[in-house]
Amino acid sequence: MKTDGTLACWGRNDYGQSSPPAGTFTQVSAGGEHGCGVKTNGTLACWGRDLYGQSTPPAGTFAQVSAGGRTAAA
Repeated sequence: MKTDGTLACWGRNDYGQSSPPAGTFTQVSAGGEHGCGVKTNGTLACWGRDLYGQSTPPAGTFAQVSAGGRTAAA
């Protein structure tokens, strides 16, 4: 995460896992083929492979998120 809260990702991008969404974030976590972040308004944004629903975050506001191989938790 950059000092202005935006994200920069790099590396393999087969599923869009290195193409984060625009916006500002307070926390970010990268999994095997997806990533998730807590936006400044507390909502979650996830991107990349979604074969198991790991890039489809639930509604609500959160303080922290962790992306794993095929799951994410917040």
